[in-house]
Amino acid sequence: ISSKWKVHISEHDMDRMKCLYRRSITYVNKNIESLLTTMEDQDLLSDSLIIITSDHGEAFFEHGVLGHPFDALYDENLRVPLIIYSPCKSEATIYSQLVQHRELAPTTLELLGVKSPKIWLGTRSSFQKAIFAESAYINPLQMTIDRRRYIIAVINERYKLIFNKEGRVELYDLKLDSKETNNIAHSNMNIVKHMMSLINRYIVSLKISHIKYKLFYHNLIKRRKDTQSSVHK
Repeated sequence: ISSKWKVHISEHDMDRMKCLYRRSITYVNKNIESLLTTMEDQDLLSDSLIIITSDHGEAFFEHGVLGHPFDALYDENLRVPLIIYSPCKSEATIYSQLVQHRELAPTTLELLGVKSPKIWLGTRSSFQKAIFAESAYINPLQMTIDRRRYIIAVINERYKLIFNKEGRVELYDLKLDSKETNNIAHSNMNIVKHMMSLINRYIVSLKISHIKYKLFYHNLIKRRKDTQSSVHK
């Protein structure tokens, strides 16, 4: 769904939708509590790594859209919980540094003492100076991605820049404008140029990773064919 698809909902209906959303969160919380209680009763917590997170948040017209359209990379859609329980940690720690989902898989393997595959994106449990969020329109019938309708955001400790292929640029000062209501791109072109350079480097790294994956996949298929041919001999 695109943010250009506007929805008009009365204030009463919006309040009901927010209430339903809060209740669904309460329902999930109670089920997580029940799961953890059962694991504790069966003495499983001492040997378990538990990760609780979400794929996206929900917008309630903070920026004129409802739900999570592909071209809305604002914090109400991007910021999600991330809770990690490890029996190796004796005390709870709250981190405020920047993290992103692609770091989750290598971090999980690190906690389990397993080395990450070289072709994986993301780094192990280290915090990043800048993180990225990207999206594109998905055709639900053909299950294809329209790369012409692509949008990307780069976020550091102070700023967020959102850029789409139509050329629209949004820059927000997250310390002074946490709700992302004042686009300051036109008056801060040096910051825009710096943030765009980070996006360009990120996209280049994705292309390199894609090439590495294709080589890895090609070699994997070749090894399987070689193994199969040697077995038949």
